[in-house]
Amino acid sequence: MNKYLKKATVLVCLFFIAISGYTSNNSKQLFSEKALSQYQRLLSGDLSPISSIASQEQHYLNLYRYTLSVFLIDTLELDQFEEVFDQSIASFKSGAGSFNNQYFEADARLQASLVYFKFGNQLDAAWQLRQSYRISSSLLKVSPDFLPAYKTYGLLNLLLGSVPEKYQWLLSLAGLNGNINEGKEFLTKVSLSEAAVAKEAFLLSLISQAYILGETTKINNTFQRDKLNTLITMALASKNKEGNEIIDIYNSSSNNAHFPQSYYLLAEAYFQKAEYAEAEKNYEIFIANFFGDANKKDALFKLYLISKFHKGNTPKANELLNELNKMNAITTADKNAETLLENENFNFSMFKLRMAIDGGYNKLAIKLFGELKLYNKSDSIEAIYRNARLQHQLGNITGAKKLYSKTIIQPRINNSYFAPNSALQLGLIFEENNQLDSATYFYETALEYKHHVYKNSIDAKAEAGLNRINTILSD
Repeated sequence: MNKYLKKATVLVCLFFIAISGYTSNNSKQLFSEKALSQYQRLLSGDLSPISSIASQEQHYLNLYRYTLSVFLIDTLELDQFEEVFDQSIASFKSGAGSFNNQYFEADARLQASLVYFKFGNQLDAAWQLRQSYRISSSLLKVSPDFLPAYKTYGLLNLLLGSVPEKYQWLLSLAGLNGNINEGKEFLTKVSLSEAAVAKEAFLLSLISQAYILGETTKINNTFQRDKLNTLITMALASKNKEGNEIIDIYNSSSNNAHFPQSYYLLAEAYFQKAEYAEAEKNYEIFIANFFGDANKKDALFKLYLISKFHKGNTPKANELLNELNKMNAITTADKNAETLLENENFNFSMFKLRMAIDGGYNKLAIKLFGELKLYNKSDSIEAIYRNARLQHQLGNITGAKKLYSKTIIQPRINNSYFAPNSALQLGLIFEENNQLDSATYFYETALEYKHHVYKNSIDAKAEAGLNRINTILSD
């Protein structure tokens, strides 16, 4: 069950940076004027210390600052966060049980839960998640009109509701009952209100659709392009396979400074577009400025490919290879890079095709497919799968279904993910066409595959599909 709750760590950065800084008529109900100003300053990307304000507000915003720092800068150790968290909880509990303090505590515990997941401390993470759920639900029973609590409770429902049905009994034993539809309803309720957290709830709805429910979501091009919102919109565009959109968002941002992860996303878009000079420049900026390890091995792997294949096996390629062999794989992208690095028959022409498809560069992908070089049986099988992905992206659903089915019946080589993801994509296609029996069959087929690099991701999406179908059938 932990791997499904750990999807929260994918959301965390976006969750805690989601608030755009817009004000509303009811802002002062949650924050004083001075606190609101610092809240907006903090969430525009300025992570400098919180100045003196009322005790509970200062503790809440200071914890928020630490949470942002854990995920965006990655310079803090867990014990540093825990010290600030403990001080914050003590402050909230001393605040005579006001609705604001209960909300602050519930939100703080949700933050702590996600931080604990990031550090791999799953028992503490589960405990804080339960406490956040308990406080939020209790607050809403006493004060059903306190809108900020619906934001926290709505997200909790989405997270818990996305846990596969076979594990729901464990959640019930812990007194946790997530419901995806209610979670979406609560977030929508807040986002349409005049509450101080309305904009946060709106963005959480978009982010949840993309990262929990696996649905396509976009943000209006007129959305404010400050430092944090730039990262959010770039991440959502990446999720939607919109490489050109990533580049446009970066170029239209109103700030000159960016979080390092924005440079990684920008580099990915340029690599997918086969504009390797720009990709190289931005990967290097990301590596030089990000203090954490997440995605660094993948970025270095792309730099290695540029040096080896695009520039012609320069001396730098060997230096990068030696450095790569010393690095740990943190994210799925890192692990995929590690797998490809170990492949003695690595096919760069195939990888370029894959990247073009991932970036939504369809014309380039069609051109690269025509130039594809196949050296062995594994390449031939992958070519079928890549063509399926391309046809699916081009809207040729009939052709994609045939190619996905053809991929599934091919011999599976080196625990590749081509067959399991083909089964997942067929499940999604059949679900969209309301052919629920066929969708269920292919989702379950996807879950049967073992030992592939995208096991957690594909399983999570297949389980989410089965959850959606079970919800429809139970209504």
